[in-house]
Amino acid sequence: MTNISDKVNRGTVIQSSRQYWQDSRASRLATRFMRVVRRLLSHDSHGEQRRRILHRLLALQWSLLCNYIRLSSTVAWIRLWHRRRRVVVISQVVHMGDIVACEPIIRHVRQQEPGAFIVFAAQRSFRALSDSHPAVDYTLPLYCFTEWVRLAERWPFDRIVDLNIEGRICPVCGVRGKARDKSAAINFDNYYHEHNLLNAYSLSAGLPELNDRPRLYIDTGVQTAIDRLGLPPNFVVIHAAANEPTRALPAASWIEIGQFVESNCGLPVVEIGLVAILGKSDTDTYRNLCGRLSILESAEVIRRCLIYLGTDSGPAHLANAVGAYGIIGLGSYHLFKRYTPYSGNYAEEKECELVRHDGPVNEMSVARMLAAIDRRIAALGLDQNARNRQLLMDSPCHCLNASHPSVKIGGNQVK
Repeated sequence: MTNISDKVNRGTVIQSSRQYWQDSRASRLATRFMRVVRRLLSHDSHGEQRRRILHRLLALQWSLLCNYIRLSSTVAWIRLWHRRRRVVVISQVVHMGDIVACEPIIRHVRQQEPGAFIVFAAQRSFRALSDSHPAVDYTLPLYCFTEWVRLAERWPFDRIVDLNIEGRICPVCGVRGKARDKSAAINFDNYYHEHNLLNAYSLSAGLPELNDRPRLYIDTGVQTAIDRLGLPPNFVVIHAAANEPTRALPAASWIEIGQFVESNCGLPVVEIGLVAILGKSDTDTYRNLCGRLSILESAEVIRRCLIYLGTDSGPAHLANAVGAYGIIGLGSYHLFKRYTPYSGNYAEEKECELVRHDGPVNEMSVARMLAAIDRRIAALGLDQNARNRQLLMDSPCHCLNASHPSVKIGGNQVK
């Protein structure tokens, strides 16, 4: 009788568990998900678009599952051995420049909670920036901003420092984010009115208004990789692209700038980025490194240059972080007629010249950039006649900014 009773009880438990699963929210979500999958797989005139959406949806779900498993096991291990250790997550998901600009926030949170386990959540293509940071214990590599929204809703972190201001839209899924701390009233319509990126993001997360220079932590492996490229001792870096066409100079302007640097200034040009804009083959005065460098390798190349030339883009923030002298073209952007995205010395124009234009950057005259280059060349005391240019090219002198205090090599600050 006991065995029969036990079997009946076990059967009742199994049946009630199944009933709970069928009635649970997870089951409803799974059913809805499979319905969407079947609809996307249907063959019709929009089949290709539907399959692309399905691919993104599956990639998102897979990334969400993998991150949940990895993060759960990591946090469980911490709770097992350090029960009182707080888990703090800092999130800045998209755009390299935004992540670099927010680096002082990581140091600020570490000073606030020196014993915490700090997680940094960012899109996986930018994880090198947090992997190399000594104050970050764990990088949470995300597929897109939507994945962060879902994780933040469900995961019981002890503290969330959400740097994704209200109004941010996921470029992959179209999901709009909401601010966690609405007391600062920072959103995409006003964040540049009176603030730089670091000011705006720190205030939006309920932190004090920070204005420090960002830092990068470049290890010796990256330095060795750049040494192998055999770059000249003195050169100019050009990054000609931007996230939006209105924030970049036209290709013809960059070609003219490159020719001016090579012929009038006698300095070789090194182009970085994903795609080459100058459209040239490698010569004695031009090196195309586009698509060949990681983020930190790009930062190391910028650190070694005499002048960095660009517009408002991610590498411009790298130049600010490593202390390279930059000539940056800035114009109007959406609702902002005049704005400054940088903190630290670039905000005060101590190690850069911000060439401003009353309108989109793509409408700015190239003559203004050329004049700024001339002023910097004169400040460096470089003679422009052919004989001294050749002596400069042959000189074994060290590049400028090689010992800037904001750069750390191999974990040790260079002094």
